[in-house]
Amino acid sequence: MFTWTEQSLAWYARAAARSSFHRDLARACLACTDLQKVTGEKDVTTVAEFGCGPGFLARELALAASVRITGLDQDAHCTAFAQAHLTPGCTGLAFEHRDVFTLPKARQWDVVLACSFGSAEELCTHFVQHARKCVLFIVRSKQEEPLIPSQRARKRTYAEDVAAFLRQQGCIFTSVPLELEFGQPLTDRADARAFVRHYYSSAGLDDAAVDAFLDARLVTAGENRNGRDGNGAGDGRDAGDAGETGESGDGLYLPHTKHMMLFCLPCQA
Repeated sequence: MFTWTEQSLAWYARAAARSSFHRDLARACLACTDLQKVTGEKDVTTVAEFGCGPGFLARELALAASVRITGLDQDAHCTAFAQAHLTPGCTGLAFEHRDVFTLPKARQWDVVLACSFGSAEELCTHFVQHARKCVLFIVRSKQEEPLIPSQRARKRTYAEDVAAFLRQQGCIFTSVPLELEFGQPLTDRADARAFVRHYYSSAGLDDAAVDAFLDARLVTAGENRNGRDGNGAGDGRDAGDAGETGESGDGLYLPHTKHMMLFCLPCQA
């Protein structure tokens, strides 16, 4: 299980503030459901995001559609961060510190969403029992390279394996490939070194090895704008560190393209 820290939350918030990644994910979710068509208080659709992390995707969905969203995560740092950074005027959004695998079966929503959380087996055995209409499951493709190569080894769920499992189980589903920029803004060289060391698997990595990695990938902020929308705005509307600068005066950026698959699994009536 990935463990969030104050530092990793701060890095992630800066990345979200400089990118339209979560907004684009939200739009992709809306495109394969009827959430955007919901109008009127009586017809508000309920959505749960399992493993919501810092809450950026749930927030974008709440801003884009007439839905009532509950973000659930067993990491107290994440849910506290998400609750503290609720966008003013973003109604119908709440966060809950909860292990979703302990939820009672009676706890249900119209749509259950999970992004980079859970396995194919958990999708079919646990997630679906809490959804009345469908489950949206977003997972990385094997095509995607990690932002930091050789990072801590952990068991991963890949889109190709999920698709194979669903077919084997005879499940009806649709899938949409996604290719989105979500790199890491960094204040300066020292911040970049700290970022690499935090996620790299080798505790004894020396400065020369870190610098060699950064020299091959790091760019000045602004050189890679694939993750921006037309106005250059990102997801983190209230992120206070979006204007931080680095050694060049503009800050630094570690580019990264995420290759993902969005699965939509309708629930049986």
